[in-house]
Parts: sequence; structure tokens; C-alpha cells
Amino acid sequence: MGKVNQCLKRLFIAFNSMFAIFGGLMVYGLIKSSAYSHQMSAVGGPSVGWAWAFALGVLGISCLGVFAGHSEKPLALKIFAGFMGVGMIVMMIFGIISAVEKEQMKTSLQDTKVVKDILQIPEMREVLNHLQKEGTAGPNQIYAETCSKFIFALLDMVFNMALGLFFGFAVVALLGLLISLLMVHQVNRHDDAGASFNMKGY
Repeated sequence: MGKVNQCLKRLFIAFNSMFAIFGGLMVYGLIKSSAYSHQMSAVGGPSVGWAWAFALGVLGISCLGVFAGHSEKPLALKIFAGFMGVGMIVMMIFGIISAVEKEQMKTSLQDTKVVKDILQIPEMREVLNHLQKEGTAGPNQIYAETCSKFIFALLDMVFNMALGLFFGFAVVALLGLLISLLMVHQVNRHDDAGASFNMKGY
């Protein structure tokens, strides 16, 4: 008989196996998109280094979790719990930063000070006058409202997705931490109880 409750052990292994598959799919996707990422980096696009670190981290920690759950070794479970604790804190920090950035973005989009500063530059004012042609040319119809609401709605959706991702991973890391600590407790309790023996001789 194992040291850990079998239902809990299977849940833990299935939980980590799912994330190992997810990490493997992320690595596969990054390998497939490596040619495009080199082209993007060459023209000044964002690097995919953080994506590689995240994908390999998810894959490695999930594999460690599967090994720890299968072997029921306290050291492996404690290392996994440590990674889960660090991951939860990091995801919470990123989530809070995203929430703050979202509010700052909302404020800056509604603030006209930036545009006023740009219009103080003579060259920009000249370009604007040239484009407007002093109101003598232009389309017959114009929109009643600017596109700022659409842009803000799009950016708001992106920030909400990021918040859901970060806080979702934080909750998952918390669950992994709690389950691994419970398994460590069960293993230690089993070891402290001593070896089992057959009662038939008594």
C-alpha cells in the first residue's frame, strides 16, 4: 500500500501530466515558429526568450511533479512545492502589474495632454494643416465619434486576457502547492507510524 491517498496521488499525477502536455505543445509551437521569430527579431520585433523560459519551466516543473507524485519521495515533493510557491508569487506580481498598467493605459487614452504637447511642435502643426487642407477638401461624410472607444475596448480585452492568464496560473500554482504539501504530510505521517506487520501470528 502506498504512503499517499491513491485518489489524491492520481489527481496530482493527472494535474501535472496535463500541464506537461501543455508545456510540450508550447515548446513544439515555439520550435515551429522559430523561423518567424528570427525574422521578427531582425526587424526589431519582440524576442521570444521569455516564451521559451515559460514553456520549458512549465514542462520541467510538470515532469518533476509527475516524478514526485509517482515516487512519493518527500524531497521531490518539497522541491515541487517550492517551485509552486515561487510560481504563484511571480504570477501574482505579473497580474498586479498588468492591472496597474491597464488603469494607466485607460487614463492616458482619455488624457489630451499628450496630443497638446505634440501639437506644440511647429513641424507637426504644419503636417496637420497640410493633411486637413484648412477644411477645403475631405470626405462627404465623417464618423460621429472617434475610434478611441474601439481601440480602448480592444486593449481592454487584451489586458483582461492577461489578467485572467496570470491570476489563473496563480490559482493553479496555489492548488499544486497545497496538494504537494498535503502529500508530504501524508508521507511523513506514514514514515513516523513505523513498518506494518502481519497480525495472523497473534
